[in-house]
Amino acid sequence: MQYYSSYAEILTGVMGIAVGISSVIGIVFYIFSSIGLYTIAKRRGIPSAGWAWVPLGNLWILGSIADQYDLVAKNAKKKQRHLLLWLCVSMIVLVLAMIPTLVSFIIGAARHSFDSSNADALIGTVLIMLICYIGLLALAVISAVFTYIAYYKLYKSCSPDNAVLFLVLSIFFSFLTPFFVFACRNKDEGLHAPVPPQYPPYGMPQPPYYGNGAPQA
Repeated sequence: MQYYSSYAEILTGVMGIAVGISSVIGIVFYIFSSIGLYTIAKRRGIPSAGWAWVPLGNLWILGSIADQYDLVAKNAKKKQRHLLLWLCVSMIVLVLAMIPTLVSFIIGAARHSFDSSNADALIGTVLIMLICYIGLLALAVISAVFTYIAYYKLYKSCSPDNAVLFLVLSIFFSFLTPFFVFACRNKDEGLHAPVPPQYPPYGMPQPPYYGNGAPQA
């Protein structure tokens, strides 16, 4: 009995240390990401830049940075900030809606109250949970896609030459994303309006054009 008690204490201690280390690492990642988003938003005049430090608010700031890039670089008005925010809110609401059903199922199973007389209730509960899970999974996938699109636009606005590389690494090694955002916080290399093509004034001679090649002077 003493052996099992010592083993349980060791296991509890190891789990506590692991949780503590994971929490510290998570906080560090969050701080780097928040500093990066806040600095970019503050420098570019995005309203309420302080939301970068708040859960859910950081998605709004990320979407705002992406929307600003679309407006400046592509002259297109997007509302990705709204999309990111409401996708996340929808997932939270769905999870909260699943909790009562899950608790009811666990309590019923613990009391062995499911038998042939109420099998329909068991099947109904399982189906509801399955539908909610599929919906949650679909929302998570959609949210991830649009989040990475927003990150790509952020990278594109800060460092166009490295945008694709940063995006690929962010997808496969997500723990690098906060550091990429932090590294880009003071850059605006891709945030400029497209330059319209310059043509000679009307009446001036045009350079000759040779086949499919570039115009030759």
